[in-house]
Amino acid sequence: MHQVRSRHPPRRRTKEREAEARAAPVAEAQTRHGSPTLRAIVEASHVSAVASYRAAKAPPPTTLFTMGVAIYGALLYIAGAAPALLPALYLLFAAISGPWRAWDFLRRKHAFFLIDFCYVVNVATVVALATRTQDARVLAMLYSLADGPLAAALIAWQCSWVFSSPSHSISVLLHLLPGLALFVYRHMNAPMSIEGVVQHISSLLPGRGHLAACAPIAGLPVDAPVPNLMWTFVAPMLFYCAWQLCYFVFVQIVFRKFILVHEYETSYRALARRAARTNNFWNRLVRKGSAMRRCATFGAVQAVFTLITLAAAVLVSQSVYLGLAWQVVKFATPVYYGARKSIGSALR
Repeated sequence: MHQVRSRHPPRRRTKEREAEARAAPVAEAQTRHGSPTLRAIVEASHVSAVASYRAAKAPPPTTLFTMGVAIYGALLYIAGAAPALLPALYLLFAAISGPWRAWDFLRRKHAFFLIDFCYVVNVATVVALATRTQDARVLAMLYSLADGPLAAALIAWQCSWVFSSPSHSISVLLHLLPGLALFVYRHMNAPMSIEGVVQHISSLLPGRGHLAACAPIAGLPVDAPVPNLMWTFVAPMLFYCAWQLCYFVFVQIVFRKFILVHEYETSYRALARRAARTNNFWNRLVRKGSAMRRCATFGAVQAVFTLITLAAAVLVSQSVYLGLAWQVVKFATPVYYGARKSIGSALR
């Protein structure tokens, strides 16, 4: 009798596959440098070991995707059924994601990302909500910043909500949640204490109350008094200019040598690489001239973007319905970009 051969070769042992994975970077280093130097072998082995460790520690993509979809669905449900809980939910998100993102950035030499505009606005929003400030001027300034340039960056930089990527999800939520939380805090009677949150949740249980849209503690969103342009436009613009100046001095002057020597990543570098890949009009405009001119042009483009988005935020703040429509756009746009990114990766 003839033995029937399988069309598929037998699987190799796990140890053999791991040995090949460790040898591949070494072979690549040999090909690139011409001889297997000790440093190349050590570096290649280290890279392979780190990659293997991260791959072993990371949850499967299906698990991450399921968790991402569950989080997105839960957030949509809370936004519709219990919107008054969104400010407290944002504080919980900041308490969890903030330390994790700081640890991740420090580990990957991305520490200077922590002083980017989005993190500064998030810290200011957390302080305002945690202290339960009732100063309409401070709330108006933060709302213009959070639902203006911070939220508009979701569209301008095409932020992708990739459900299988915790890093992408956190980045999107850092731009989306501050404005949403401030919108609710401004227009609704949102409980901010632990007792108030527990009481509000218990009122939503079956037989204990109604949906938050009908519950007395929340009520329907209503138009809130809007402070004058000094606090909705001028003060936010001054806040942005002060941050931009401090960031430039900090990154481009004080720590420039440290960043170059130790190869730290900054938003200037990351955005420059991203723009270079697209090679659009803005990339060609910013990359002309000396390094100092490129930084000045980049800052000027960002300032114009901030002016336009702050003006749009002032317009949106005049009506609660415009604000609601903007929140919907903020939810839908990153999902579209995330779907496009995931489908494009799958088709390659």
